[in-house]
Amino acid sequence: MERSTDVYNIHYNQYLHNKNFISKGINNQCENFYDWEITVDFYAAKHLIEAVLSLQCGIHEVCTHQDRSRYLNNNNTVFSRRLITKYNSLQSISRTARYRGATMVDEDDSLQAQNLLEDIEFELKSYILAS
Repeated sequence: MERSTDVYNIHYNQYLHNKNFISKGINNQCENFYDWEITVDFYAAKHLIEAVLSLQCGIHEVCTHQDRSRYLNNNNTVFSRRLITKYNSLQSISRTARYRGATMVDEDDSLQAQNLLEDIEFELKSYILAS
């Protein structure tokens, strides 16, 4: 069985990897890939949330989006209603970007996704281990 810190590190490192891609890979100003920007913002948030779920709630494996939503809602001492609403909004925008295509999202959607990720990061900053 993996320890909380092991699972935390897996998800937190993936979160950092996604953030690195956002800052170096996507924001190159050469072309607009709003669908990918939104998708990576969502997956950065997903991994950050799963890192916190592991460390703070002892939940080491999340198999589905439905499971993650249930865990968020059942751990309201860690995850505020505001955070859950932000996460659900980011997930919805990401679903549109991933499954309805690049023409269904634009720069405003991408900026909204970035802002939602930043809000989620701010809400969870007290749970993030010093790296």
